[in-house]
Amino acid sequence: MDRTVTATALGQAATHDLSLWGLFLQADWVVKLVMIGLLLASVWVWAPVKARPPASPAPGRASGSTSSRRAARARRRCCRPGA
Repeated sequence: MDRTVTATALGQAATHDLSLWGLFLQADWVVKLVMIGLLLASVWVWAPVKARPPASPAPGRASGSTSSRRAARARRRCCRPGA
C-alpha cells in the first residue's frame, strides 16, 4: 500500500475550516435549518428553567428528609384524639 502524502493533498486539507462556524457555513441548507431549529428548541426549553428562582424550603419547615416527614405525619395520624 502506498501512503505517500503530496503537498497538494496537504494544501487541500488545510483549506477546510474546521471551526464550528466554518462547518456551519459549509453545511447544506437542510442541515443548517435543523441546527438552527435545535438551537431555538434548546433556548425555548432552558429559558424558563434559568429564569426560575432557586427553590427554597417552605417557611417554618425544616429541610429534613422525606422519611422523617413521613414519620411525623404517621405520629400525628395515630395519636389524634378520637382516632
